[in-house]
Amino acid sequence: MSLTGVCVAVSVFTLVSISLERYFAICQPLRSRRWQTLSHSYRMIGAVWVLSLVVAIPIAVYQKLVPLKAGNHKCIEFWDNLHMEQVYTVFLDLVLLVFPLILMLAAYGKITYTLYKGMKLEIRSAQGKQNRWWWGGGGAKMAGLLLCGACSSVKKNVHVSRV
Repeated sequence: MSLTGVCVAVSVFTLVSISLERYFAICQPLRSRRWQTLSHSYRMIGAVWVLSLVVAIPIAVYQKLVPLKAGNHKCIEFWDNLHMEQVYTVFLDLVLLVFPLILMLAAYGKITYTLYKGMKLEIRSAQGKQNRWWWGGGGAKMAGLLLCGACSSVKKNVHVSRV
């Protein structure tokens, strides 16, 4: 079996798995806490390796060791059917490049959007707290004292209206 082919597939499937785990953890945290466990991680690692081995089987089947000049050897794929080689090449392109790229772009795009919405909400909430402090509690009293300070006399029960 081609170790290079298996390692490439493991790398790609691991990256996709990580991006999907992050998507569920950030975008659906309450639902994901039920199934994101240590045993789930072990199952995902096993699935990544099994799927990678299955994807690389044709490489192992059609690869031959060819002697070169000066006593060196090289592994080269020899396919019986040119059409099958083209189909397998397109399959690898889709499975190891196109589909993972689409999945990861969608997952990280949704994560980015979710975090952006959360940050906007947090900023609005923080601004609301500042406005409430200033106009509702201690800020109103301080504003009243400052306004009255211009008159050089402190008046009691000065009320600043909310805008």
